[in-house]
Formats: sequence, C-alpha cells, structure tokens
Amino acid sequence: AWFQKSIRRPKHGAVLPEGMRRNGRGGSAEAGRGGDRGEREIWGIIKIRKEGQDLEQFIMNTRIYMGAGSLEKIRDLEIERAYIICDPFMKQSGKADQIAALLSERGACWEIFSEVVPDPTIGVVTKGIEGMCAFRPDTVIALGGGSAIDTAKAVSHLYTAMDKEQRPRLVAVPTTSGTGSEVTSFAVISDPEAKAKYP
Repeated sequence: AWFQKSIRRPKHGAVLPEGMRRNGRGGSAEAGRGGDRGEREIWGIIKIRKEGQDLEQFIMNTRIYMGAGSLEKIRDLEIERAYIICDPFMKQSGKADQIAALLSERGACWEIFSEVVPDPTIGVVTKGIEGMCAFRPDTVIALGGGSAIDTAKAVSHLYTAMDKEQRPRLVAVPTTSGTGSEVTSFAVISDPEAKAKYP
C-alpha cells in the first residue's frame, strides 16, 4: 500500500521538535521512530515502503527553473496572451521588455502593467483587474519581488472569480530572495484608508 502525508521542511538552522533528529541528508529531519505500517516521515522528503522497497518522493505543486538562461524557458511555455505585472523600475530598467521580447519570439501577444507599489494596495489590484478584463490573458507573469508576485496572485484570483474565467497560468520571475511568494498561493493586500492588510 502507498502512504502519503503533507509535511513541512524546516528552514536551515531551525530547531527541530522533540523526537525529531537530523538524518544527514540535505539538512532534512526524520522521526525518531517509524510508523507502524512501514512508513517513516521526513520533512520535505517522504519515505515510503512498498512491497519491501524504500521509495522517496518530494511533492510540490510549483515547477522551478534555476540557473543561467532559465528566463529563456518562457519561450517554451504555451503562451498566447501574457499580462506582465511589475513595478515601474522593472519597466524603466528594461527587464520587463526583456520578457516581452521572449514572448514576441514565440509569437505571443503581451501587455505590461507596471504600477505595482510596495505593500500592494486595493487600488493597484483594481487597476490590474481592469487591465486583465480588457486584455483577456491566458498567462500572468509576475516580475519582481514579493509585492509584484502578491499583486499578480491577487489580480489573477479576483479576475477569475469576477468574470468566471478559467484561471490564467501564473509565472513568477522573482528578482529578490526571502519572501518565498513564488511558491505559495497566498497574497497580502493593503488598504491605506482603513490602515489594514488583508490576506
């Protein structure tokens, strides 16, 4: 039989809960005792016993491309209409145009929305939705840090809910490290008038 559990991997240097110990494999941790059905839990890796064989799985919904030239992978994606979401600097520095050029090479149409602000606001998200309703993209590309990616996730989600459209594919091109927004489904939007933030 197959067994599967959703488990979290601790950050580097994290304190492990009582009963957990390092397994010496990439900084993951394993339970001090195995399950009673031949199953052993590992954070980030799942070890499964099936018919006497040890198998390993790492399950994650997000597909990640890394390394030199990884941006060019955009040319290989099935994209016809892409809505690029970024902040003004990414547009002014030519980074957004670099992605647009890759899209043009594969014959895709594109539009750039470059009004993202730090701690994205309801107003910015509303403008983004209006742009998507007019452009009707099949893909949303978030270029930037956590604010750009959060904006793209919120805009894409609300656009889908409001117009009953199929949710566009979301492609994140993170230019910073630390937020991890590119591998989660959550976004935080600010309301300056109410002085509040909404997840």
